[in-house]
Amino acid sequence: SSIILTRWLTESTSPLYAAAFFGSYREYDAAICLPSFAANSRDGVPAGCSNRFYDSVRWTPEDWPLYEEFDTAPLQALQKALDIASADPTQWPMIETQFVDCIIHSTRILHQRFAHHPNVSADFVVFFDDEDGGIDTARASLPSSLHNCFV
Repeated sequence: SSIILTRWLTESTSPLYAAAFFGSYREYDAAICLPSFAANSRDGVPAGCSNRFYDSVRWTPEDWPLYEEFDTAPLQALQKALDIASADPTQWPMIETQFVDCIIHSTRILHQRFAHHPNVSADFVVFFDDEDGGIDTARASLPSSLHNCFV
């Protein structure tokens, strides 16, 4: 994700305001799938668009123009390890919790690394858009100083 975000920042003509992990499919006792990754600039937000989280393209990574599914050999190996670990029903809840915590930790690292990049907005955020965890997971993925960005 760091390499992808670096590429997008060098290619973007408008500062990015957000990046997000999203689309992590998880089925109890069956699958835990790696999320996709997306970013957006203010140019990608229609005029007059709401700022409300889950109510606007502004906060919907599936609708953003910069989008990538992870398909590298190391991530395929990680997915295979997740498949093996999550196949045990007794371990699944613990593996899912560790997985979500890992994605949240990754958002914070990316934010720290890129928050002062010249091609991000002053209010740049990186979050985990997760259907199961909703706004609480998105907020948990942000530094506490940015919790109010999702109104």
